[in-house]
Amino acid sequence: MSAINKRKKNYYASFKGKHAKGSHYQLSPGLSGFLFTCNNREKECVRESYNLLNEYIDKIADDDKSKLEKTDDIDDDIAKELQELKTNRRLQQCDTRCNNIVFVKAPDNVDPIKIVDQIFNDIIASQRQKTRFALRLIPISKTCKASLDEIDKCVEELIKASTDLNVDEELTFMIQCKVRNNSDMSRMAIVESVALVIKKQLPKWKVNFDNPSIILNIEVLCKIGCASFLKNFVVFKKYNLIEVVSQPSNKEETVIKSETADEQAVVEQVVIVNNEEDNK
Repeated sequence: MSAINKRKKNYYASFKGKHAKGSHYQLSPGLSGFLFTCNNREKECVRESYNLLNEYIDKIADDDKSKLEKTDDIDDDIAKELQELKTNRRLQQCDTRCNNIVFVKAPDNVDPIKIVDQIFNDIIASQRQKTRFALRLIPISKTCKASLDEIDKCVEELIKASTDLNVDEELTFMIQCKVRNNSDMSRMAIVESVALVIKKQLPKWKVNFDNPSIILNIEVLCKIGCASFLKNFVVFKKYNLIEVVSQPSNKEETVIKSETADEQAVVEQVVIVNNEEDNK
């Protein structure tokens, strides 16, 4: 009897230690990275995600190396910069607590949108499938706590920090929002709240869910929110690594419209109401 109790005690002790070790890699606020989706093959998806991202991060490192060699004559500075690039290339998977969702933290000084755009452009140009188990690849510019205030703040910070979003530029936009494993957050409430932020920060932007120039993508994963502004949502087939191999079609645009019509109706109403208040 004592032997059985001892075995049980050791089992739970080892399990607790394993959980404590992995807790350091939980998805947390203040990160940027890459969101992969799969279909019940997470282990294979993780392997593919690491291989794919390392391939393109290596390309960027090589390009940076060439630029340094061409523009800098000081050997010590070149060596220092290359060492920083090598050190900061480390990828790290973070636990999302959501089935079939894999998040890989981006290395320092790596722009996830730049990496993902290059990946999809290469796939479209070559028409060759690069993954088998990883289905979607969505760049995440920033993570935050999953609350309306924090998500609004995150979106506002992305707008202010981006060099591509011009306050005086007239662009069309759409809000894409998904909530997973969080019963406290309402998708419609997020859309309505974020629409107010865009109205305030980018007053010349107009709602368009037929063919928007930019999509604000928000993913809520358990207690963490993820946000990014995406310019190629339709062209990249909603960032689907499999479907993008086929030629673009009007069907894809119809699917996007039907899935987000309710959210965009809320956005349009928010914008109209606020325009009326501004004119009083």
